[in-house]
Order: sequence, then structure tokens, then C-alpha cells
Amino acid sequence: MGDLTKNFSRHEFACHDGTPWPTEEEEALQRIAKTCQIIRDEWALLSSDPRVTVVSAFRPSWYKRQDLKPTSQHAERSELKDTPPCAVDLQPVDITCASSAAFYSMIRRLMDEGKIPKGGLGRYPGSFTHVDDRVFWGYRAAKWGARV
Repeated sequence: MGDLTKNFSRHEFACHDGTPWPTEEEEALQRIAKTCQIIRDEWALLSSDPRVTVVSAFRPSWYKRQDLKPTSQHAERSELKDTPPCAVDLQPVDITCASSAAFYSMIRRLMDEGKIPKGGLGRYPGSFTHVDDRVFWGYRAAKWGARV
């Protein structure tokens, strides 16, 4: 299974080009992997297929500067903060518009209940859900995307 948590491996959090999560950001990687495991465990209670996929996590500076790549809270040192918020884009394996809505609602509930760090939560219907821990680093919480 995973080497970071019960269900998640280190390679799942690498950049799309294979660049690994930087060793100097190991604490952030551990934190986001733990959050992903809590989300996955809760999803297992609600879905017939409990698997959750990491769509995107680490993005190096050069990757984020590419014209077609959005800027994000994904792991990278910030000019404003010593350590940045940590982010991940997740989706259930059985992705549909309905499961996307349920997945987002479940993650929002986990944040509201304090089971995972409060932060950014974005829903992209029929696709992934963005989760970050920006409040941990002094940023305001943010929610965006289609409401459910």
C-alpha cells in the first residue's frame, strides 16, 4: 500500500513530470498526506468505491510559471510567507457530477468539524476538488466553485 499513509504513496504527490516533492518540504507533505487519508477514510464510509486519486499536488516554480498552468497554493515557498500553504487536488475514482458534489460536501463537513485543517476548498463539478491548509499559515479560508 502507501509509504506515507495507509493508502497514499510519496510518488502520488510528485509533479506531473515526475519531480518529487522536495525534501525540505517533508513536514508539509506529511501534513497533506494525513489530510488525504482522513478524507479517503471518510469517503470509504459513503461510497461503494472508496478509492481517492491525487490529481495534482507538488508544482515547482518553473511549472507554475508556464503560461497555461494556473497559479496555486500547491507546494512551493512563498515570497510572502516562510512556509506556504500546502494543497492537493483530489477526486474519487468513481467520479460523476453526483459523486463530485458529495465528495466536496463531505470535505467541507470535515473542515467544519475540525477533522482536517481549514483552508481553501474548491469544487470543479464532475472533476477534482481542491483542498489546502492556508488557515494554518495565516491566510483566510476560501471556498469556491459550484455550490452543492
